[in-house]
Amino acid sequence: VRLGVDQPNALEKLVEEKLLASEAGRLGYRVDPKKVETEFNRLGRQRFQKQSDFYAWLREQKIPVAEVKKRLERELLMGLFIQNEITARIEVSPMEIGAYLSEQRERLLRESSEYRLSEINFPRLESIPKDLAGLDTGFEDLGWVPFRNLSAPVQAALGGLKAGGFSTPVEISGAWVIFKVLEMRGPGPESETGLAIAARRIIAQRKSREAYQEIIKRLRDRYGVTYYN
Repeated sequence: VRLGVDQPNALEKLVEEKLLASEAGRLGYRVDPKKVETEFNRLGRQRFQKQSDFYAWLREQKIPVAEVKKRLERELLMGLFIQNEITARIEVSPMEIGAYLSEQRERLLRESSEYRLSEINFPRLESIPKDLAGLDTGFEDLGWVPFRNLSAPVQAALGGLKAGGFSTPVEISGAWVIFKVLEMRGPGPESETGLAIAARRIIAQRKSREAYQEIIKRLRDRYGVTYYN
């Protein structure tokens, strides 16, 4: 179990990986050993300048090279299985896209928009004045920021605001921040195509998650996997 990972969740994840890898092998999927070597070398380059340093670190951590390659092979096998048995079989109809857009168009448009923001910081929540409109100085112009690049708390604080509006306070790094919306600009005329692509991606991701969970359930039932507290 990796440090920092909740043990029950880590165990569940490990079981899922082994179930998928076993099913992939049963269906005849195979991983080219050269791809395993490529992934192993890439893993080493991510952390060390020299591959010899990677090997030395593995020895120091008492992690067998064969075990690392076995894990990489299992991950590649799972990737093949998911790509061919789940992702490639997902279909999204124009009707589904239309229905999604009729409900989520406003949210998708907002996420495709850009905000020109300024911010002001306060050391304590109680030090924020009630009349924010009276604050003429102290704001720092942040320039144009894509809405999707903002953190979830900031997105929530800006929800529904128009140009000139002030956000609710957001706690960031121990300080309380008020954002002011200076300007807003939405996507261009080509946004309809972009919205349809985004809708299709979201629907496909949801269907993929559902298909994944269905496969895991079927495999658990087949092999009698049970979790005990």
